[in-house]
Amino acid sequence: MPRALDPDAVFALVLDSDADKPPESRPAFLYRPVTGREWRRLALIGDDIEGAASGVAALDALFASLRVGLAGWRNMRDPAGNEIPFDPAELDALLDPREANELLFKLLESVSVSGDDAKKYGSRSRSGTEDSAATASPDGAETPPAS
Repeated sequence: MPRALDPDAVFALVLDSDADKPPESRPAFLYRPVTGREWRRLALIGDDIEGAASGVAALDALFASLRVGLAGWRNMRDPAGNEIPFDPAELDALLDPREANELLFKLLESVSVSGDDAKKYGSRSRSGTEDSAATASPDGAETPPAS
């Protein structure tokens, strides 16, 4: 079964500011692996962030990217201690922009294909295997002038 379709392939991302909290009460964002189509959507949103005409447009695009693959959250509580029910539309009410950026980088790192996985998929280098430059000999090196 493709990972993006596996209902058990959910993983948790924790903000650095919550990392020291006890596991049973630690807030976490739950994500599932994304499909190729969703990666394309993320790339388009990334283009929107880079080309945003205003800070508001950039923030809207940032939070839109965090909603892709978001499957839930746990241990999210308001200041009064009440549990905040899962609603992806409310993500911008939970995170400040710095935290949103941190979460996005953690998400992209988590769903990217690792070097070992790329080898498993038979990915080949676009360049040849020969040396790209001749090895320099010590005789060809210039000696700096004496001071």
